[in-house]
Amino acid sequence: MPRSRPPRSRTLSRDRIIAAAKVLGEREGADRLTIRALASELDVSPMAIYRHVGSKSEILGLLVDAFIEDAAVLAHDEPYWLDWMLETARRMRSAMAARPELLPLLGDAMVLGVPAMQAMDRCLQVLQQAGFPREPAVCLFMQVIQCLMGSVMLEAAARKPRESASKEVVRVIERSDMVRAAVPTVQRVLSGELLDAMLRDLLEGAARQRGVL
Repeated sequence: MPRSRPPRSRTLSRDRIIAAAKVLGEREGADRLTIRALASELDVSPMAIYRHVGSKSEILGLLVDAFIEDAAVLAHDEPYWLDWMLETARRMRSAMAARPELLPLLGDAMVLGVPAMQAMDRCLQVLQQAGFPREPAVCLFMQVIQCLMGSVMLEAAARKPRESASKEVVRVIERSDMVRAAVPTVQRVLSGELLDAMLRDLLEGAARQRGVL
């Protein structure tokens, strides 16, 4: 099967470089995105890339910026803070699930640009306007992000083909009523089906603790 490549033009540009980086990152993984690999993808020399971007870190930052802008996580206007946060979280998770290879980059503050800061700023504004003090609002926002990223990473791991569970694990499951009863719920958590309810519990619990609800 031929490799998918971005549309080509005679003139190299930052937009064309980022388009190629998206394709390469999706196909090979963001950790394998190098200037040399990107140059090969575009059929240019590495020096040609450096005429438009200063480093690999800058490319990764532009890639994350494009990802966040495309996700449009703030393009909604629920009036109640809890509903707004839940809808934002749903959009964030949907975007992360579509591009799981970018998750490691989302945890790297060195590559986060203006779109990421704008999304964080808006979420913190909503939480503080709801009554959360500044530091608890930041901690709650980070808990939501960690929950979303963990959910997507677990779902991606669960989808990978693997050997069947060992006989010892099967015996533990068979002998424990608690574990056996928990398996269907664990599977629903891994699929993201229960994430909305988990996030609601997280946000409402924090709100009750702070007297916001």
